[in-house]
Amino acid sequence: MGKEPRQRIIWPLPPLEPKIEFVDVYPSAAGLFKKKQGFWDHIAGGGRREVFARPFDVVADGHGKIYISDVGSHSVKVLDLNEKTLKTFVRVKRPLGMTLGRDGRLYVVDGFSKRVMVIAPSGDVLAFIGGREELKNPSFVALNEELGRLYVSDTLGHRIAVFSMDGESLFTFGEPGNGPGQFAAPQGLAIDEGGRLWVADFLNARIQIFDAQGRFLDTFGEQCIQYWCFENPKDLDISKDGTVFITDHRKSLLLAYSPEQKLLFPTGSESRTAHPLDFSTPAGIFIDKNGK
Repeated sequence: MGKEPRQRIIWPLPPLEPKIEFVDVYPSAAGLFKKKQGFWDHIAGGGRREVFARPFDVVADGHGKIYISDVGSHSVKVLDLNEKTLKTFVRVKRPLGMTLGRDGRLYVVDGFSKRVMVIAPSGDVLAFIGGREELKNPSFVALNEELGRLYVSDTLGHRIAVFSMDGESLFTFGEPGNGPGQFAAPQGLAIDEGGRLWVADFLNARIQIFDAQGRFLDTFGEQCIQYWCFENPKDLDISKDGTVFITDHRKSLLLAYSPEQKLLFPTGSESRTAHPLDFSTPAGIFIDKNGK
């Protein structure tokens, strides 16, 4: 008898247009590379196959390489789906948010040194941006290559710091508070096709939008216990069609919004079940150029 086709898991369900399809989950080396189980058993210490200790953020190059910042192992790992390998790409004391440049350079926030590390595709560290004098507690990073700017969310500073790609400190914007342009522990960042910066205002339970110069443009979201509200939006990214995907750390949801900031659908549940489309305190999110 032939092998039964794998059941697809999509959301939302028809007749609505599905926007998300579950592909796989990678909790262990055995699940990633079954043919290399003996090898992984050997290097992991006799059957220990845990891959990630405490993953925080993820980015992908769209060609099969996925980079994961793992706070628990003090490293950024690279998962190569083509070569079927998982390796430590670079050691980082406290790796947090990341972004990728078009040239393949990886920008990684190190929460310990309060800097952004610039890493070549080879894994060599090329430069450091920021530092304790400029950043109190950096969390996430976004890159606007058209303007040559790097945006860093300074969570304890309640502001966004802006640097040139050469590391020069350009300006900051934001201050503590809950008014327009003010922040309470800002975290995830995303830049849309028009160069606008979207900020996950974590403790204010909202998303704020700014132009490239840091001028306030708009905000949406509110805090409540209903599924259509935020509690602690952690990170966000924007698809090619303008759909905004937001992780809510406290609610354990992935929320999809239209470009007009209307809720399209939630994914997950606050009960945190073992269902493939459920989450437990989700953090970073990234959409690659293939829409994955």
